[in-house]
Amino acid sequence: MLTHANVARYLCERGLLRRAAEAGVLDASGRNRVFVVSLRAGGGFVVKQSEDRDETLLPREAGVLRRVVAAEPRLAGRVPTAVSYDGSQHILVYELLGDSMDLGAYHARGRFPPLLAREVGRALALLHRLGPATVDGYPVQRDDVLPGIPRDPPTLDQMLRMSDAAVRLLALLQRATELRERLAELQASGETVATVHGDARPSNCVAFPPPGTRRRTRVALVDWELARAGDPHIDLGTVLAEYLHTWLWSIPVIDGAGLPQAPRYARRPLRAMQPAIGAFWLAYTDTGPPASLRRAIEFAAGHLVAVSFERAQTQPTLDPRAGLALQLSLNLLRRPTEAAAHLFGLDPLAGAP
Repeated sequence: MLTHANVARYLCERGLLRRAAEAGVLDASGRNRVFVVSLRAGGGFVVKQSEDRDETLLPREAGVLRRVVAAEPRLAGRVPTAVSYDGSQHILVYELLGDSMDLGAYHARGRFPPLLAREVGRALALLHRLGPATVDGYPVQRDDVLPGIPRDPPTLDQMLRMSDAAVRLLALLQRATELRERLAELQASGETVATVHGDARPSNCVAFPPPGTRRRTRVALVDWELARAGDPHIDLGTVLAEYLHTWLWSIPVIDGAGLPQAPRYARRPLRAMQPAIGAFWLAYTDTGPPASLRRAIEFAAGHLVAVSFERAQTQPTLDPRAGLALQLSLNLLRRPTEAAAHLFGLDPLAGAP
């Protein structure tokens, strides 16, 4: 099993690195074990290792990336390049894109560059112009339209895997009848019309400088495990929801008291994000397939619920902002036109109805 201590030595054994001392290692593990290995001379590698029970996951990811670049050569440079796959240990190695930083790190610092948001819009526009046949033969393990939201009713296996905080959040969701019904409708409404990334959150959008420059002006989409044939609004909704998520969890709430007034004290105000949101949406609609802002906002509501469950799964007690997220999701579904203007700073008439 790869660890922070042995990943550089592994790359030396694979002939990808001359000496372990030449590299710095950052542990970026999530669903898989992920290590970012930066070389002192520049460049480096991203090393991913899946668990034994997911032995088809990484070869599938490498195959999907080859397919999308072959189908749309302009995606070269906007997706990572695989340099090695070790089937015996389920390890995939990508080239590191120069002096890179993911957009999640930018957002954590309160920075929301419109230039990089525009690049995300252009990358997704190119991807979504590819038909669903591009990923034929690469079925996904999780094919829910909104992965991360427990089934209604939840299975016993799901319940046993939940933290106490997630169980409490589930109880809140079960009492929110209208939200549950609207989410079920959204789950059933997915259309298989394009190739989608499936997980277009900021941590999977990596900014890097073009060759010969130092400023990060380009973006590559990484972590293609959930890529599939599906509805482009899944990706669009994820991008929009992640801005709301950053805003919501920057609200300094200690307990449930005063929640209605709390948003005004957010450390990451929406007004600071709206130029980036506008740049993203304009870049996508200028070059991508026809898109409905209303439908993107509906999927944003679903993703906001899903990411709230993700956070709850790692917490010992339920954060009161999780309940606020459920209410915000319902408001998005009820009033997408007002959300477009007041939350995202977008023209409510932008995009097809």
